[in-house]
Amino acid sequence: ARSLLQSIRVNRLVDCDVDAASEEVQHGLKNMRRSLCAAVERLATDLYADECHCFWELVQNADDNKYAPDVEVPTLEMSVQVDPTLGAYIMTVNNEVGLTGKDVKALCDVNASLKGIGQTGHKGIGWKSVFRVSDCPHVISHAFAFKFDVMGPLGKLAYVTPTALTDDEFANLPVAVKQAQASGFTVMFL
Repeated sequence: ARSLLQSIRVNRLVDCDVDAASEEVQHGLKNMRRSLCAAVERLATDLYADECHCFWELVQNADDNKYAPDVEVPTLEMSVQVDPTLGAYIMTVNNEVGLTGKDVKALCDVNASLKGIGQTGHKGIGWKSVFRVSDCPHVISHAFAFKFDVMGPLGKLAYVTPTALTDDEFANLPVAVKQAQASGFTVMFL
C-alpha cells in the first residue's frame, strides 16, 4: 500500500529531486503544477455550490462499492463526532470489501472513474467535493491509510496527491476511527 502511494507521489514529482533538471524544465514543471492545482481546486471547491453535496457523493460511492457475497445489507454510517483534542469531525464507515490499488489511483486523479454501467457516478470528480468540508480528508481501508492535506507542505497539489499516515498520525486518530478500521470497515475521516 505504501509503495503505491509513493508511486503516485513520484508521478506528481513529489519527493523527487528536480533540481538537476534545466532551469527551463523546472520553470515548466512549476507552471504545470500551478495549472493542475488551480484546476483541481476549482473542481474540488467550486463545482458544487452546496457544501452538503459531498454527503450525496459519499452515499453514491457507497452505493457503487463492491461488497462481499456474504454481506446481506451494505451499510454506510455517517456521523458527526467530537474528539476532546481534535474537536468536531465527520466520519463515514462502510462495510465494502475495501479499496484496491486501482480505487486509490482513481481517488488521486481527475476523470479516472472506475465505475461502469449501472453505477451512479462516473465522472471521477465527485469525491473531491469532501474538500468543501475538510482541508485534510483521511481514507483508511484495510492496508491503506492516507490523507490529502491541502494545508500541509504539498499545498493544493494534495487535492490529487496522497500522503501515507505515519504510525504516530494513525495512533492519534480518534478512537472511533481506529475501532471502525480495526473491525474491517473502510473509513473516511473528514
